[in-house]
Amino acid sequence: MAYDIETIKDRYASGAYDYRVKLPNKLSDTHVFDADLTIKENRRLVAEHNAKVDELRKAYQEEHAKREKQLHKDVVDYIVDCYCMSEGQAVLIENYVYDKYHSCMYDYFIEVDDMADFVKSVIEKE
Repeated sequence: MAYDIETIKDRYASGAYDYRVKLPNKLSDTHVFDADLTIKENRRLVAEHNAKVDELRKAYQEEHAKREKQLHKDVVDYIVDCYCMSEGQAVLIENYVYDKYHSCMYDYFIEVDDMADFVKSVIEKE
């Protein structure tokens, strides 16, 4: 399903392509959970905690990458549908615009249209 650029912008603004959660920090090897426990037991608890943090971070990174990939796919589909370009052309445009404007997504969405419109006009002149 291809979205129009305004829908993609709205989805971006609402967080549909973003995944931010507060992750717990890893603990140092010398962290003490309970002073009444032995050093060995405290180290075991630290190791278990840190292993859980690693699992959470991996899941976070996978979900974040999945959502970012979906943003790129939706923009490419938009360019293909709206500007009647091949997927390869749309990917090149989207990659170029993202590389240049990803630090300001407001500009990114504007430039996607501008660049696709420019490339389409160049192609049509041939």
